[in-house]
Amino acid sequence: MEGILLEISDYQPGRLEFPTFETLQCNDVCIFVKEKENLRMIAYIGTNEPNEKVRWIKMDVEPGWKEVVIVCNELHVAGYPGCVGCGGPNSEMPWDEEKSRSGLL
Repeated sequence: MEGILLEISDYQPGRLEFPTFETLQCNDVCIFVKEKENLRMIAYIGTNEPNEKVRWIKMDVEPGWKEVVIVCNELHVAGYPGCVGCGGPNSEMPWDEEKSRSGLL
């Protein structure tokens, strides 16, 4: 997991804050952002549905984490966060987690 942070820092050397990763006892992966003194979960890799405000990658941890790393690398190579449309069609639109989950269940 530290490898992805090093990759982010290589592509964005001015960035000073990075996501925090935590592997839970059930082997799920939760990704947090720090807001003042608190951590807020923003993404989750695993098969148990999280709260609707959390981006859910409904996959087992090992293939899910590998997919996250691949996509992050592709975005970095494409120039993210400075590229327009590098996330594909409709990537500039706000994310709709409810719509995304309706296709998963």
